[in-house]
Amino acid sequence: MPEGYKVVAGRDVGGVGIQALKGVPWGISYSQRIAPATPEKGAVSDIWVAPLPEAFTSTLPGYVAPTDLPVTQPTRVVSNRSDYWGAAGADRSVFLMVDERQVECGGAERGQTERVATLQRLNTSHYEIDLRFENISRFSLYGENRLLFRQVPSDQPPGLFLWDGQKQRRLGDVPSPNQLDMQFGPSGRAYFILGEERLLSRIGRLDEPIEDLHAGVLRYSLRHDEKFAILAVNDAGKITTMAFDLDTGKEIPFARPNPCCWLGWDGDLFRYSQTAGADSPAEYHTLDVTTGVETCLLLPPTLSDLATFIPRPNSDEILYLDSQGHGVFFGADQKPRRTVMKPGTDLPASMLSPRFSPDGKYLLYIDPQPTNVGDPYP
Repeated sequence: MPEGYKVVAGRDVGGVGIQALKGVPWGISYSQRIAPATPEKGAVSDIWVAPLPEAFTSTLPGYVAPTDLPVTQPTRVVSNRSDYWGAAGADRSVFLMVDERQVECGGAERGQTERVATLQRLNTSHYEIDLRFENISRFSLYGENRLLFRQVPSDQPPGLFLWDGQKQRRLGDVPSPNQLDMQFGPSGRAYFILGEERLLSRIGRLDEPIEDLHAGVLRYSLRHDEKFAILAVNDAGKITTMAFDLDTGKEIPFARPNPCCWLGWDGDLFRYSQTAGADSPAEYHTLDVTTGVETCLLLPPTLSDLATFIPRPNSDEILYLDSQGHGVFFGADQKPRRTVMKPGTDLPASMLSPRFSPDGKYLLYIDPQPTNVGDPYP
């Protein structure tokens, strides 16, 4: 039996991963924290890659190391990575933010300072940085050669940019990060909300005109084929939720104009719930965006709304959960069967992180307010 081999020592080591070529492990990657997080700045770490020690691989029966390894000794491949932003991977690249700092905005926003960093692309084929963008506050990617990012130049107002692997285009001003909502659709088209008018727009290729879709959009959810979206729209202070045909501009209103919970798409159906009122139960709605037909299921008094579903393995049952963690089992006929009760009481349980065992026989959850004092930590 091979024994473990210490590769690196230290309490600030984390984020360990195995590196492989053609399915054969050859090394490990890990992060090493060099500064803790503060209220003004995220934690800072370096990322290292190291080959598996020969003293370890020589004990593995039949192990043959891949040739032409990207590194032959422990190598720092990223310096000063900030954990304020998450990393994003695409193909054989990883995008990370490094050298977090405060910069002064240009243009009309001059004098305003913002948290930014340098966006780097790490090529994991040879572990080299092959792309950099300075003064980035937010980013989103579609593959390794298509990026949306908000940049804070020193001589212009902060703006939203689209980059296609060769060139970039400024799509509009974004004075505040709070005024920006951006994402890529499954097709690679970029969708974004800009400005105080909250205008939802989209663009495909860099040389195409920007297509304005709807003003006053507070939030939206795209269907997978990008033919429809669900919009929450603010019109003179009145918030209305609707289905919106992205090709024709047709609006399909919801039966409940301002529902509490969006539950997502299921083919042509969009699912949402309405909070219970003083004299009315919570409601679960489905809207067929192609026909405009909407259905409503009245929920039992235990549920104040409907926040999510969890299918029970090896069963036709689904656990409906509200935003307070209360749960009711429903059958395939959408009729309630039983409520999850707090042990030893006649009250519904309030569950955190509920999940089923793989065989569906047990429901595991955290009780935020246990009736008994727990055993102390050893």
